[in-house]
Amino acid sequence: MQNHFGERRRIMEQLLVLLGSFLLVSLCRGQVLCHEQNCPHFKPVSKTDDYEERLYEATDWITTKVENNDLWAANVRLGDYCKRQKAAGYNFAVDAWPVLITERPDGHYLSWYVPPGMKKPEDTDEHVKLDTRPAGTVYVKVFDGEPSMEKGKEIKVGLQKALDKALKDYDPSSSAGAGFEPFIYPTHHNEVWIQAADHN
Repeated sequence: MQNHFGERRRIMEQLLVLLGSFLLVSLCRGQVLCHEQNCPHFKPVSKTDDYEERLYEATDWITTKVENNDLWAANVRLGDYCKRQKAAGYNFAVDAWPVLITERPDGHYLSWYVPPGMKKPEDTDEHVKLDTRPAGTVYVKVFDGEPSMEKGKEIKVGLQKALDKALKDYDPSSSAGAGFEPFIYPTHHNEVWIQAADHN
């Protein structure tokens, strides 16, 4: 368990500089890169030279707010929550990815994925909440190399321009970035995500 927390910490340290108006997903080569671990499922909808469109299934998460940009403290909070729930007879899969950072108008939130079929506790913790993300469309831009704040911003601007040109309607107020693997992996496949607007 400690090794998993250490891997999450390394991911969080790298994503800290990316907590702004853009999204970063650090993985290797698409959904197959979950390395046989539990990951959210999506259906590819379309692909152009500028972006991919994916339809994600509804997913469950445990979520805590990131206070004062302290991702490590939020990460520890989720780890402690999982330990308490395990002692109470519940169990969350330690091989489930991604680690998710969501940007909302009231701040940033850190989430760990809860795979389908897991026995979930009652939502009674003041600082950690059970959160469901509804099924929806996500626009994705893939880029190679080690992720950085400068590159992420550059890719996001390019993706927004591509979506504007394609007359795609997206939500600028809430977005999320995810890491699917330890940062120490030798190669990286990076993605910037922008959520499609929800008119329901």
